Amino acid sequence: MTPFPRRRAIAAVASMALLPGCAAFDLLFATRVAVRRIEIRVADGINENSPVALDLVHLSGNRTLIEEVAKMTAEDWFGRKAQLRRDFRDEVDVRSWEVVPGQLLPRTWLDRPQVNRAAFLFARYRAPGPHRYRLTENDTDILVVLEASGFSVTPA
Repeated sequence: MTPFPRRRAIAAVASMALLPGCAAFDLLFATRVAVRRIEIRVADGINENSPVALDLVHLSGNRTLIEEVAKMTAEDWFGRKAQLRRDFRDEVDVRSWEVVPGQLLPRTWLDRPQVNRAAFLFARYRAPGPHRYRLTENDTDILVVLEASGFSVTPA
């Protein structure tokens, strides 16, 4: 290797070391979380035999917004959802369902979310509790099971 290409290689490696603090690094290497298929099963008699609101929330790479939503309970989310969607309209993508006890929603393909750096699932039960689940990049095809005291998310 001649000295000139060696310097280029060293400069390329050095510049890559600087990227993690850069927005371009986030665009290229940040985790993408996008639920593409979902199936929802609701146990009989849950939530005092009342409907449950369920929101799948995808967020942009806005770290402050992600941290804020990560701390919310389902009650916080549903109380602030409308305002957050107005304040961050290009950074929040929400899919909503209202399910009833005993209902089965078959596995459904979802449109690709507009934003996909973080994702949460919120279920609005009458009983207090966080009722929040943070999804990962592995959660692309999920089964959501709503039970009496909370819900679970597993691969479908």
